[in-house]
Amino acid sequence: MKLTNRRELYSAGFMLVVGIGTTLGSLNYPLGEVQSMGPGYYPLLLGVVLTVLGALTIATPLTSHDKGTKSIWRGNPRAWAAVTVGIGAFIVVGHYGGFVPAAFVLVGIAALGDPKNTLKSAFVLGLSVTIVAVLVFHYGMRMQFPLFQWG
Repeated sequence: MKLTNRRELYSAGFMLVVGIGTTLGSLNYPLGEVQSMGPGYYPLLLGVVLTVLGALTIATPLTSHDKGTKSIWRGNPRAWAAVTVGIGAFIVVGHYGGFVPAAFVLVGIAALGDPKNTLKSAFVLGLSVTIVAVLVFHYGMRMQFPLFQWG
């Protein structure tokens, strides 16, 4: 097997090392439970996700390199702008309007970064992701972010 993309291998190895380090470091703090998370809970989850992603990236075939792809930095400035504006809108709308409108605005704006998406598909995607996010974060995890607030 010929190695064609050393940068991908190095970044995956770095993700793997950081993930293992974060996982081990989080064990020094109380974990708590899902409804009452301790200070080590989120770092543990983050470390496990990073470790799994790093391992999966290393495990992918290193010889299959698509020559038709563009660099991530030059690929689609519309997508980068949409995601960046969406995150900014989430912060502002979340502060003044609450979680529901903020999540809807974030997903709706970010979805418009793909030129194939229409306003209708962005609306449907925003609505469905908002419903799932409310169920998971507000009702499932009891996150202290008001669903709606005015001002």
